[in-house]
Amino acid sequence: MDGEINGLYPTPRRVALCKDIAVPGNRIYGEAGQTWDARDGSKLSARMAELIKHGWVEVIPPAECRDGWSTRRAFYRLTAFGRAAIERGHR
Repeated sequence: MDGEINGLYPTPRRVALCKDIAVPGNRIYGEAGQTWDARDGSKLSARMAELIKHGWVEVIPPAECRDGWSTRRAFYRLTAFGRAAIERGHR
C-alpha cells in the first residue's frame, strides 16, 4: 500500500466511502449530528468524522446547496485529498 494521504492510509474501505461521496445524488448525508448512507440506512458517523478530520471530505456550506435540498441535512464533497485517495485506490 502506498503511503498516507494527509495522515490516513487509503484503505479499500475509505476509498469506497470516498467513491460513494463522489457520486451525485446525495447518497451520503448528515442529519441530527449523525451521518447516514441513504442506500441501506447504515450509520457512517465515525468513518465520516475521520475523513473530515483529515481533510479528505468537507461539508458543503448551506449557501452552496442546490434548490430542493433539505435545510436540516448536511451534504459532503471530496477535497483534493479525497480525490487523491480514489486515484491511489485505482492502482
